[in-house]
Amino acid sequence: MAIRLPDRMRRLQPYAQTNLEQNAAVLTTPHDVYATIVDIPKNRSCSEAGIQPHWCACVNWKNVTDSTMIQRTAEAFVNYINQLTEPQRSLCVPRTLKEVKWVMVQAPNKGVLSFVAAKDRDGYMGKFGKAIKIPKQTYQI
Repeated sequence: MAIRLPDRMRRLQPYAQTNLEQNAAVLTTPHDVYATIVDIPKNRSCSEAGIQPHWCACVNWKNVTDSTMIQRTAEAFVNYINQLTEPQRSLCVPRTLKEVKWVMVQAPNKGVLSFVAAKDRDGYMGKFGKAIKIPKQTYQI
């Protein structure tokens, strides 16, 4: 979507252009065009934006506190990097793990996992069922 504010509006309300530019990278909904020219919090959640849980593309991350899992995850990452660089081993040494500062695991959105179909014509209301199982977990190290 492209928006160009009228010259008169930009003169009388210069903040609107500034907000429009800043809000280009902030969570809004297609139903919320007016929000593009007002101040929108940078950390706006789907529920604050009026987005139903089954349409929320936001990803939550949880700190991993299990030290065994932290070590296993970090070592798996180092092993993966070493496998990628194996063909060039004459040019680079294998990586080793020195320390782990933090590890986070992706926490999937329950609304997305249990969404089956739309209940209404415009897809706003969702029909939910049993949540699907995620075969893999995603970590940040």
